[in-house]
Amino acid sequence: MPNRNYRLSLPLLGALRDLGLDHVAVSPGSRNTPLAIAAAETAGLKISVHLDERSAAFFALGMARATQRPVALISTSGTAATEYLPAATEARLSHIPLVILTADRPQELRDTGAPQTIHQANLFGTSAKWTHDAAPPDPAADPARYAVRLATQAWTIAQESPAGPVHLNLAFRDPLSPQASDETAPEAPATPTVHLGTLTASDGAVLAVARQVSSKKTLIVAGPSSDPETPPAIVELASALGAPILADPVSGLRAGHHPVEQVVGMGDALARAGRLDSDLRPDVVLRFGPVPTSKALWTWLAATDVPQIWIDAGDWREATSSASVIVRADPTDTARRLADLVRAGEPQWRANWAEAESAALEALGALPWPSEPAVAAALAEGVVDGSSLVVSSSMPIRDVDLFFGVQDRPIRVFANRAANGIDGIISTALGVAADGRPTYLLIGDVAFLHDATALASAHRLGLSITIVLIDNDGGGIFHFLPQADYPEHFEALLATPHGADLVSLAEGMGATVVQPATAEDFIGHLTAPSGVTVIYIKTNRTENAAVHKELLSRISP
Repeated sequence: MPNRNYRLSLPLLGALRDLGLDHVAVSPGSRNTPLAIAAAETAGLKISVHLDERSAAFFALGMARATQRPVALISTSGTAATEYLPAATEARLSHIPLVILTADRPQELRDTGAPQTIHQANLFGTSAKWTHDAAPPDPAADPARYAVRLATQAWTIAQESPAGPVHLNLAFRDPLSPQASDETAPEAPATPTVHLGTLTASDGAVLAVARQVSSKKTLIVAGPSSDPETPPAIVELASALGAPILADPVSGLRAGHHPVEQVVGMGDALARAGRLDSDLRPDVVLRFGPVPTSKALWTWLAATDVPQIWIDAGDWREATSSASVIVRADPTDTARRLADLVRAGEPQWRANWAEAESAALEALGALPWPSEPAVAAALAEGVVDGSSLVVSSSMPIRDVDLFFGVQDRPIRVFANRAANGIDGIISTALGVAADGRPTYLLIGDVAFLHDATALASAHRLGLSITIVLIDNDGGGIFHFLPQADYPEHFEALLATPHGADLVSLAEGMGATVVQPATAEDFIGHLTAPSGVTVIYIKTNRTENAAVHKELLSRISP
């Protein structure tokens, strides 16, 4: 008979497997030995081992984001567990389900100065949807039944709207190895079947919204979304309304199998040009999800007197505080129901937006190489069909928003755009790549330095990825902010040039590095990834700001 630690760990992992768990990201340690061995011995579970807990958590985040299924994490006690916090924060805010299992010392060792013992109960604070601090397994308390209940509760809460991370803190006493015990215990009970539903709007609410948007110049604004069913539902609604869609780059609408005729890719540029207050001013705005990446667009949303209807489920993600009607319901279901009820406005409304976008694209003209806008545009042309593109925060996501356009082919775009951090980006991309699809990452030099050691995991896990690395030697985004007008402190405190040799760093981590001389050469390297390739592009921060300014002036002279 396994000892008491395994009589909790084995049924816990077994129940999670029964409920649908596929993957566990494990980081090595001693106190988590029962959990790690239980995961390894549970048939049907895939395990990846990560030396760095922070990287492991972002890997799990990327995998869960791409698959829309919970991923489990296992860590030992102490500061190892705290490394999960940044990824847990992003997961909580972006509604990505994670099941975090942290091993802990027993209660009698807490507050004693015992090694590797910290306060782990409620470790993640508001970044966890739910947390449970479990005492060491007690044979008298039927640990198997307790384990199945914990697994069912964690699995259900992680996926209930809004989805997010849950935390089980599990204390274990020695022995931690799987040595046998003479104690007897009952068999684990059967794992319950869990059915999850969606938050639906009442018929009256849907009908009221349909009346407000019908036969008008309706503008749809689609924020970031990770639900693959939402884009076709919004497209169906837009088609019924004759409405343009201003789509965030990670809304799932800028590329895909769905029709893209209604989707506008130059929304940020047109908002900067003031067109939403002139010839492209709508009668009503219908918003789905959180605010978009475009600062120009969400600034307009916050200031305009145009009526706005906001549809979203779960956490409050209405940062503009400007919605006059709020529908707290599943966006996909609501969009589908609205599509059956609405009446289209004048065809000229959609035509005006199509003409404006076409004129903006023509005004942009050729993009200079090497430049960061040209890289974003070339990515749109070069990545293979059916691929995943992960985009770092800071300038990369903004360049994709402005220059990636709308692509009539299947490309999934991912970004950590809830907390908007630049840490763990390579690890996130590796988690996305784990589903086997061709995967690309667009990343800046500072974000690359934050997570460069994750490249070692790519080789150990047998993953392929092509990383497009833009090196402008520091924080290029700060050149676009008012702080750039204060040169006495700008370079030292904001731009922070690092001077690192990123080519040697990438090669030292086992990556193949190429340095394309032209846009055509760059596109030629965007074949389906095999192994780890870094496409290195050197730019200049000051010149980059000037290029952006000049390109935008072509659209709004």
